[in-house]
Amino acid sequence: ILARTAFGFSFNPAYIYTQGIEEIIPEDFKYAKDKFNSTIKLIAYCTNGKVVYVCPMLVPRNSFLANISDNRNGISIYGDYFDEIGLTGPGSGGEQTAVSIIADLVSIASGTLKSKHLTTFEPYNFEELYFTHTLRFVIKDQVGILRDITTILAQEGISVRAVEQN
Repeated sequence: ILARTAFGFSFNPAYIYTQGIEEIIPEDFKYAKDKFNSTIKLIAYCTNGKVVYVCPMLVPRNSFLANISDNRNGISIYGDYFDEIGLTGPGSGGEQTAVSIIADLVSIASGTLKSKHLTTFEPYNFEELYFTHTLRFVIKDQVGILRDITTILAQEGISVRAVEQN
């Protein structure tokens, strides 16, 4: 929806990389807060460079998106001539979802959902994007464990910039 609305892109949603929040645990939020002054939010990301994905990401605690709570959705828009514009509104759930579905059905039925300016494409391959990641391992302290972990990461082409051991 964001790609279509903001940039006029049309594509098969199955091509979008998506990762949910099922594997995020309370300790991850504490770590994000204590180590990075951040929180974790499920982010739907889209650029006019055809990069589209949805996944949990660290968000600075003083940012607009970090301060959206409950069942509200937010969007941050960045441009060449401004830093950030933030919008928020009702998110998923009960009445909001029902109204949104009905509005989409009316748009489809009336033909107003179609646009003459839509460009069909496949989003940029998520696996070709580069990100900075934080990996947190809770392991039994034993000789060689860090070597074993970094060996596995190296075999997968993942470099390690820093290690912190508590």
